[in-house]
Formats: sequence, structure tokens, C-alpha cells
Amino acid sequence: MKKLLLPTEYYNLEENKREKYLKKVITFIEKSNNPLLKQMLIICNNKMNSHKADFLVHDFHTLFEIENRFLWMVRKSGTQLLALDDPTCEKDNWKWYNWFTAIQRNIKTELYYLVDNKNKTIKKISEAKAIQLMEELNDKYYTDLEQTTHYHSSLS
Repeated sequence: MKKLLLPTEYYNLEENKREKYLKKVITFIEKSNNPLLKQMLIICNNKMNSHKADFLVHDFHTLFEIENRFLWMVRKSGTQLLALDDPTCEKDNWKWYNWFTAIQRNIKTELYYLVDNKNKTIKKISEAKAIQLMEELNDKYYTDLEQTTHYHSSLS
């Protein structure tokens, strides 16, 4: 792709230019050698009715920026890609675990996937497994951050 747009740049485009950009992203994915992106595009095409820009703009941009593990939540009306290996990860000023629980309470998620961007793999998981994974990571990161804060305050 000639130019990967930031989500803010995408939303500043006129409607017809947004459509062209989405088509370019789809073509790029279809012609790429990236099995992860291809599989994610197939899932979006089969499961989503609207808000495909969630994947084609937001998730696509994130996957180009970060080689990480993610929880990918797919709905009929969009996706959410949550970084699993970054305790400081935020989404719209929400810490990742809080964002996950807000989505769980307010938006019906159809499918959950564990995405490994480094190894270019994707694995479907159950809702119970997604919740368990997020709770384990929250406990780990909360403890790590609490210990770091305690350590730094004891140095004062």
C-alpha cells in the first residue's frame, strides 16, 4: 500500500475517498502474503453487516504498528482489537480491561479470537475463555503495576 492512513486521517476524508481507501485496503489484503489478514478479512466478510472500517482502518492500522497478541472481538456491527501484552494499553482513554468489560456489558459480541500478530496466526476461542484470559491478564498487570508503584513510592 502506498500510504497507510491513521484512523483520524481516514475520518477526515470525504465519503467517496473513504470508500476508495477501504477498497484499496481490501485489495492489498487479498494480494498480500499475510495469512492472518486474509483470514480476518474472510471472517469480517462472513460475519459483519456494517462498520467494516473497524477492521479495515482501526485493526489494520494496529496490526501494522504492533507485533503483539490480541483479543479480537467480532460483532455484526464491528470489531474490537485489544492488545494482550501491554499493561498500559488504552482505547479512547479507557484501560484495556475496562474497555473489554464495557464492550461485554453493552455490545453483543458474536465471536472471539486470539490473534498472534508476530506469528500471523488466529484461533477462535469461547466467550468464557476470552473472559478468563482478560481476567488473568488484569490480575497479572494490576499486581505488576501495583508493585511498581509501591516500589517507586518506597524510594521517596
